[in-house]
Amino acid sequence: MKEGDGGEDEDNCSKEDREGEKSNDFSLRRHNEGSSAGDREGEGGRTKREKKRACVVLGVVFVLSSLCILGKAIHDLATRVPPEVDDFLFSVSIVSGLTCAVLAVAKFMLGRVLTSRALITDGFNSMVGAIMGFSILISAEVFKHHADVWFLDGTIGVLIGLIILAYGVKLLKDMVPRVRQTRNYERFE
Repeated sequence: MKEGDGGEDEDNCSKEDREGEKSNDFSLRRHNEGSSAGDREGEGGRTKREKKRACVVLGVVFVLSSLCILGKAIHDLATRVPPEVDDFLFSVSIVSGLTCAVLAVAKFMLGRVLTSRALITDGFNSMVGAIMGFSILISAEVFKHHADVWFLDGTIGVLIGLIILAYGVKLLKDMVPRVRQTRNYERFE
């Protein structure tokens, strides 16, 4: 055997290896491009997955916060706690109610434009915050004029707690199967 023959064989092998590597690189690149194109639909896919998970987290937070609101409202009703609003709470309630109302409108509008359920859900949360801020003022004002309506604040708290609980459960009921379906689909790939 000549050195040239072995060299040619080595060159042929390395040439074949390089062509194989190129084809593997091409197939890997095509696979990666395909997955990123799928993720473009799916970078949208990734963000859609993240939005679904965010909705699940918001659903859990809604359920937990509704339980806290319900607990406090029921306690206030059971112990006959009248609404008390001082100047500081009055000003904070106004600022909070207005800020949450503006945020709710902005989030609903952006959520529709961007077709983001997570943003719409967060808008719902801001809307509830606005209602709670204004309800404190309303119940305190009614109590000033009619002391026999001491239960208005607790009753509004129970209603808001039930609404948040229902929305949180609905959100979890809608989104948890979608997150599981996405996870199962990813495992399949």
